[in-house]
Formats: sequence, C-alpha cells, structure tokens
Amino acid sequence: MEKRLENFIIKIITFIITLILIAFIYLTFSESKYAFIYYYILLVPVFLYFIYRKLKMHLSIFILFNLFFIMHVAGGGLYFNGIRLYDIYFSFLRYDNIVHFFGSFIVVLLLFNLISIFLNQQKKYSNLCLFFILLLMTIGIGTVIELLELIGVLFFNASKSVGDYLNNVLDLFFNMLGALIGSLFTIFFYKKKFFKKLI
Repeated sequence: MEKRLENFIIKIITFIITLILIAFIYLTFSESKYAFIYYYILLVPVFLYFIYRKLKMHLSIFILFNLFFIMHVAGGGLYFNGIRLYDIYFSFLRYDNIVHFFGSFIVVLLLFNLISIFLNQQKKYSNLCLFFILLLMTIGIGTVIELLELIGVLFFNASKSVGDYLNNVLDLFFNMLGALIGSLFTIFFYKKKFFKKLI
C-alpha cells in the first residue's frame, strides 16, 4: 500500500512538473528565447521519473530534484519589474547563485542514494574517502552542466542570457560550495537512523 502511494505521488509530481515545463516552453518560444527551451529540456522531469524507476531514487530526493527543476525554469522564465528572476539579488546573492548551490546540494544526496548500496558492503569505508568521492563526483557533474550550457551559447546565441566568463566561474564556485556543504552534511548524518530513512 505504501509503495502504491509513493508511485501515485511520483506520477502526480511528474504530471505537474511536465505541465510547468510545457507552459514555460510555450512562453519562451513565443518570446523567441530558444536557448532557454534547450536548457529546460535538459532537465525534463519525465526523464527523471524513468531514472527514478531504474535507479530507485528515494521519494524525498525525487521531490527535491523536481523543486530544483522548478527553481531553474522559473529563474529563466519569470520577470519582475523587467528583471529576470535569475538576475535578481537577495542581499549579496543572486537567485542564480542560490539555484546552483541548491542544485549541487541535491546532486550530493542523489549520488549518495545511488552509491549507498555499496557502502553497506564496505564496513571500513572511511568518512574522508566518502567525502571526497561525493565532492568530486558532484563538482564533475556541475562542470558537465556548464559545458552543456556552453552548447547553448555556441548554437543558440545565448551569451546575453547565460552571462560572461565571470558568471561561468561564479556558477562553478557555487556548484562547488553546494557540493562541499552537501558532502559535509551527508558525512555528518549518514549513520543516523532518520537520515537513512530520508535518503
């Protein structure tokens, strides 16, 4: 019964996120911002649903990953007083910085969820080793995402929307910061019972 409820929740979330995706694609297409359509498709939530089914992603991580997806598409598609949400500052942080930090934090949890089955077989797995595995894997994924973003710049003339070299470096910095905090968080809590239920 619990499994059926979880599957139902996943399907509902996937349906809602897909509607959001379609709405933002329509919005950006009507405004001729084709680069953002490309960026939206990179995070297609339906694909995430099949990843979940294949890799047994925990429901909490699936929800957080889709929350990150909403933050991403909203950042590129919503404007307030003529300013794109990605460019709005909250104190000294841009919304873009927050999304990169949060996304990397979620990726750490996702990676831990995927490799945790191997940790059960490795009784002497050191915390330091696990920390660096999670940190470097997440930084690597963040770098791949920036390279995919570069494709948008090269083929869809998205340099004005995406930003300059400094923006790229800041994206990588906040990716690394999210990976660092996420890895420390995981190492600190992964032996706790409540954390095992969450992940």
